[in-house]
Amino acid sequence: MTRVYVEGEHSLAVQHYGPGLGHPVLLVHGGGWNHRNWDRVVPALLSAGHEVVTFDQRACGDSDPDFRDVSIAHLGGDVISVADACGLDRFALVGWSLGGAVAIDAAARLGDRLTRLVITGGATPRMVQDSDWPVGFPEGMAESVLQAINDDRIGFYWQMAESLFHQAVSPHVVQWAWQQWMQSGVASAVSYANLFEIDQRAQMAALTVPTLLIHGRHDTFVPYEISSCAAQLLTNGKLMTFEQSGHAPFLEEGASYVGALLEFLAA
Repeated sequence: MTRVYVEGEHSLAVQHYGPGLGHPVLLVHGGGWNHRNWDRVVPALLSAGHEVVTFDQRACGDSDPDFRDVSIAHLGGDVISVADACGLDRFALVGWSLGGAVAIDAAARLGDRLTRLVITGGATPRMVQDSDWPVGFPEGMAESVLQAINDDRIGFYWQMAESLFHQAVSPHVVQWAWQQWMQSGVASAVSYANLFEIDQRAQMAALTVPTLLIHGRHDTFVPYEISSCAAQLLTNGKLMTFEQSGHAPFLEEGASYVGALLEFLAA
């Protein structure tokens, strides 16, 4: 593990696997999680000959817990800082959940440096309904979520861990998911609020990089319809549906997910 400094004396924990292997892939975890998000994905990427970079976002995992700014825009900038620190010139970018919004923000700035973009269960381009975006959540959801976290952080994240999956998983997997949330600093929850404020439709529509949206049909965290509508904005992208998954197809249909990811990266 190495440290990358991005806000004065504050730093991110970065993991760099197989430097020099080629065909780099940078993975962006979901809100409140950390690099362990990708435990089932990293070995497959390495076996396929990819250089892999993961990192813990601000106030998550082993990164410093007390960042002042945890907005999606700053998290997107961190992706570029991490890529630069690891010497990645051109690379593929993969994001999950809130990490999908972070990946879109970064992709809009990276231009031709990106070779592929994969968004899984992405909380993007817009999470809140309005007159010309009928999917997502009603106004006020962010406030409700933050209040629930402040009232009972332990219980809230346990409920999140239990409802993450459509398929039955072992209690150990639920515990593992919950522990990732519990390892995050309290500041990480502020990123959720910003997620309900941003609108990335213009950024998404302007992308030219080959893009794959992956979404579980039974996702209750980010409604499937968000990715369905998002796919219509892309000029060079497609949507792949995982029919037996909720919000975490890389865990619920792991073999199929890894296969789809490797095939897209190799195309």
